[in-house]
Amino acid sequence: MKKIVACGLVLDNNFGCPSILSGFRELLRRLYQDDVQLTYIQCGPVSAQAKRGMDFDIMPISAYSSKRFLSRVFFPGIGKSLFPDAELDAALRRIREADVVVDLFGICFCDRFAPKDAVWPLLQLRTMARFPLPYYARRHGVKTV
Repeated sequence: MKKIVACGLVLDNNFGCPSILSGFRELLRRLYQDDVQLTYIQCGPVSAQAKRGMDFDIMPISAYSSKRFLSRVFFPGIGKSLFPDAELDAALRRIREADVVVDLFGICFCDRFAPKDAVWPLLQLRTMARFPLPYYARRHGVKTV
């Protein structure tokens, strides 16, 4: 069974992102039939209304902050003790166990990088800030799209 984690959209208060996510689920269903486990992870809370009608796991990281996230990336032991967060722990575990992490925001809008943003040291920082979950996945050897 393929384990796929999707991220990068905001499900609440709009119609476009849930539509993209539903279309992505349908694409996976056509490719893999029932041999795929899809999990959507959102950096921030997700309302019950946004979860309605979705036939896959949705894991919100309600208290997401870049400080908590970066402490877990660079100092896992210390970061976990300083900022305990069960939702973040579960999401990061799901990412490490995944076969691939797909950032749907990145698919839609990755052409917004300007040439000055491609300076290598700055690109690393920008990637961490804009695509935190795929960055974490890459650090743990998980394929990303």
